[in-house]
Amino acid sequence: MSRYRSRAIVCFLVSLWAFTSNASAAKLDVVIQGVEGKVADNVKAFLTIESLNGETFTSESRVRYLNRKAEDEIRTALQPFGYYNPIITTELKDGPDVWVATYSIVPGNPIPYGKVDIAIDGAAAEDVVFKRLLASTPVKPGNPLIHSEYDGLKSQILSLAAERGYHEGEVTKSQVLVKIDSYTADVQLHFASGPRYSIGQVNFSDSPISEKLLTRYLPFEEGQAVKTSELVDLQTNLLDSDYFSRVEVRPLWSDASNQQVPIDIILEPQKRTRYEAGGGYGTDTGARVRLGVTRRWVNSLGHQLSGDVQLSQITNSASLEYAIPGQNPMTERYTINLNYEDEHSDTVDSESLSIGVSEQWQWKQWQMVTSLQYEEETYTLDGETDSSTLLYPLFSASTVSTGNRLNVKNGYRLSGQIIGGADSVLSDTNFVQVQASGKVIHSLTDQIRVLARVEAGITAADDFDKIPASHRFYAGGDTSVRGYSYQSLGPKGDDGDVVGGPNLLVGSLETDYRFTGSDWGVAAFIDMGNAYEDADLSLKTGVGFGVRWFSPIGPIRLDLGFPQNNSDDRFRIHFTLGADL
Repeated sequence: MSRYRSRAIVCFLVSLWAFTSNASAAKLDVVIQGVEGKVADNVKAFLTIESLNGETFTSESRVRYLNRKAEDEIRTALQPFGYYNPIITTELKDGPDVWVATYSIVPGNPIPYGKVDIAIDGAAAEDVVFKRLLASTPVKPGNPLIHSEYDGLKSQILSLAAERGYHEGEVTKSQVLVKIDSYTADVQLHFASGPRYSIGQVNFSDSPISEKLLTRYLPFEEGQAVKTSELVDLQTNLLDSDYFSRVEVRPLWSDASNQQVPIDIILEPQKRTRYEAGGGYGTDTGARVRLGVTRRWVNSLGHQLSGDVQLSQITNSASLEYAIPGQNPMTERYTINLNYEDEHSDTVDSESLSIGVSEQWQWKQWQMVTSLQYEEETYTLDGETDSSTLLYPLFSASTVSTGNRLNVKNGYRLSGQIIGGADSVLSDTNFVQVQASGKVIHSLTDQIRVLARVEAGITAADDFDKIPASHRFYAGGDTSVRGYSYQSLGPKGDDGDVVGGPNLLVGSLETDYRFTGSDWGVAAFIDMGNAYEDADLSLKTGVGFGVRWFSPIGPIRLDLGFPQNNSDDRFRIHFTLGADL
């Protein structure tokens, strides 16, 4: 009995020693040498021991086990990049406090493609888009095997088939055969497209909008080859029309006949009348409130009627617009508008009423507008009250380029406008006026942006005194030269009040920094500009800094501007909100 007891004690002591030796804590450092970029990332993803990198461990046996697995894991991680014959050296150094696992990798040359057998059968064999895809693929004899490129080619073929109406298309052969002896990789990829389907009859569900107008939203014609992107475009076009709350475009593949597939379009109308209300505050306008109402369709022809009232401490306005869809209703419309505006600022008192007709259309990425406006305005400048009548044609063009207008990383906005009138045709004076503006935003890093803007205007008039206040240029304010009050810069009258000028030049340079992982940031800026007469340009400068909150509805900006030229203010606070572009 004593002999068995002794053996039990010995076993217990051995187990205790093994447990305590494994329980000693040490830190593990994992070092990977010889690869970088995506290859290194993939090695780390496959390497189980990497999960302990920088961690404190207590199980030495587990670390040694994971180290033994490492070479096979690294080989597997290298294969997607074509490295099938690497030299891998592993080393595990243990210490009382730190263990170091080092893996030195010489990936060697990637295995090249040998025989490449890629075939497109069926109607797609003559499709120029498929031919272009096969001509541009890197999957060619002699090129290195990269599995993601081969898989990507297969995915592109399937996506292209779905996009271009090859409804019966399927991959019939797909194989990558790696030959280590000859160090080549043979591939086979066969795709049978079947016939190409075309658009059949298009059927709209019941709708308050006439089918005659709805068909003008179609980006295709009956008999044209099916393109998935055009079906998506159709859905987007109808939703953007604001007539419908839900649009479903259904190709009825099961009902196809003679390779023509009918299209069902399910439409769910919006509420016929939309009401809007909003409010806000800006240092240029003070407190403001807005009320709007839109009749989404006046009749089955899709005509729309909208009214809008905006009230603020400085400017009150009301507008009424009747809109008629054009031949291409996504980009073309005709409008009749009636506008009233009443402004009472430190610079000007004015009241105007205008009526006009306009046409809007799209040219490439530009929004184009031509209109004819008749306007009557009564205004008080420098203590004198006058009135003016203008009849003028207007032409404007604008474009915005950015991925997300509420969170702009890079992008720009450009716009221009020209108007003119003649005293022989209902205007009080002959005049031509041109305006242009632009803004560019560029991200230097994920946190730092640079914002630059410029605005310019020029007026040629026989009698500038007959140009009403609303068509004169002023500078100063939230979106002009910060540090100066709203419309406080420009030529002055005999009483020393700003009366506005025929010309304008304003520029701004700003940088903002967004704190990492936060919706808050800070900004610094310099603004320069003025309104002026003839060549008498005296630029005023404002500098300052501000706080930014990048909210879901666009940036909210609080700036402190310091005027660098003669000003009644030592500094001025500017508060604005809205999209950067």
